[in-house]
Amino acid sequence: MKLIPASAVALAALLALSGCITVQVPPSGSAPSAAASAEGEESLRPAPGAVVDCDSRPVLLNQAGATYRLSGNCGTVTIEGQDITVDLDGAAVVEIRGDRVSIDADMIGALSLSGQNNSVDADSADSATVAGDRNDLELDSIGSLTIDGNDNRVDTDQPIGTVADNGSRNLVTTDD
Repeated sequence: MKLIPASAVALAALLALSGCITVQVPPSGSAPSAAASAEGEESLRPAPGAVVDCDSRPVLLNQAGATYRLSGNCGTVTIEGQDITVDLDGAAVVEIRGDRVSIDADMIGALSLSGQNNSVDADSADSATVAGDRNDLELDSIGSLTIDGNDNRVDTDQPIGTVADNGSRNLVTTDD
């Protein structure tokens, strides 16, 4: 009986499966496409540069280097990637999972930030959780703040309800 080397079997399997791989390419143009969110709702996936009315729907933004404009009140806005700029009227939840993301927003319900060197400028947030380093938050008002990272800066115009700083070298200031 003749034995076949394991590398030959692996190569044959790779070649056989290579024809089975599919790649989904987002449509071009300014119309948003939809994708299922973790909650089963369809998430909008707008094309960069498009102005999109959220209509309380969840939104996923993940095009590196892109700029987005979201109008109306959004559900959950998830930003994954780097060098993304977002102009946002309002959202129930904003989740930042990336680096060098810049957000200008009116009202945010819950802000969850995990990443480095992000910037958020908003009129208000009910709560904010920062789990990254070197982030900059400018909020007129915020209900509660939890920081689990280092070297973050949070500046508000009004006193914060509760603050839990579990990191190091974080700066929290109030300009009242």
